[in-house]
Amino acid sequence: MRDKRIGTGGIAYLLMVGLITFAAIGSAPAALIFYILIISEMAAKMGIVGCATVSKPFPNGTGKSFIISMSKTRLVLSVILTSVVGFLIFNTTGVIGVLTGMTAGFLVGIVARKNFVYATGDVLGTSNEVARMLAILIMVALTI
Repeated sequence: MRDKRIGTGGIAYLLMVGLITFAAIGSAPAALIFYILIISEMAAKMGIVGCATVSKPFPNGTGKSFIISMSKTRLVLSVILTSVVGFLIFNTTGVIGVLTGMTAGFLVGIVARKNFVYATGDVLGTSNEVARMLAILIMVALTI
């Protein structure tokens, strides 16, 4: 990140997402934590894919190359691949976790487009963290 300042909103976001993520991991059944963490990382990356799909790149932003290279074909291939792997690792819960991550990415991208018009690497990073958090929450809720 180029901006060396961080606002109150950034600190609040960091605390909320971090605490919710840690609490969700702590609530997961011990026997399933490994599977949940693997799927949540795939979901986090699908969050970036989803966000990049609906975003408009900032002209000289750090996320420009990711956003420009994203296409609907790559989105579909990513969904198929991660859903199959998610199913093999954690059955239907894994697929739901992956799709939750992608949906979170879409939502972050839509909110960023509405509020900022453009997306940067920071927006893609936000979609990564939000997607991971929501995927963990959903998978923990489904396994309890």
